[in-house]
Amino acid sequence: MDGFHALGDSGYTHATAAAWLQPSTTTGTGNDAWSLDYGDGSAQVTGRGRPTALQTHRYTAKGTYRASLTVTDWKGVRNTDTRVLTVK
Repeated sequence: MDGFHALGDSGYTHATAAAWLQPSTTTGTGNDAWSLDYGDGSAQVTGRGRPTALQTHRYTAKGTYRASLTVTDWKGVRNTDTRVLTVK
């Protein structure tokens, strides 16, 4: 039984933080907390649990931006996905 509990506490035997970011939607699974940085100096959007399926943001100037979604699982493991967006 002790071995079973040890495996359950291992980061290799449970779902860890997963980040997936697309310009139109954000999703993640197995997450405790998340933050979304639009890369243009605006305030980050944060939340608990799974990010809502749709986050909207309007860029006010032309340019290239690096939007990043960071998720953290219940053990504190973080994962980040970044996309480069070009506003014309």
